[in-house]
Amino acid sequence: LSVIDYLLKPVAFERFMQAIQKLLPEEKVIPQPTDTTSFVTLKQGKKTLKVNTADILYCEAKGNNTFIYLNDETHLDVYMPLSKLQEE
Repeated sequence: LSVIDYLLKPVAFERFMQAIQKLLPEEKVIPQPTDTTSFVTLKQGKKTLKVNTADILYCEAKGNNTFIYLNDETHLDVYMPLSKLQEE
């Protein structure tokens, strides 16, 4: 099959770049700077919140609501199914 490398999900950017270097060893592949901070926008009641995904410890689904537990020991009760939150 002429396999050079394989990647397992979730793929870290550094690991992806290692695979590219194996494929194109003679070319200099310069990684483009990426924004490592990602956010998700959530509606809690009438408020819209911008939550850093790195601050999310875990999520718990309860019907159409999702409880989002954060690093600072707070939690958010969001009216959004967990499947929709995963898409975000």
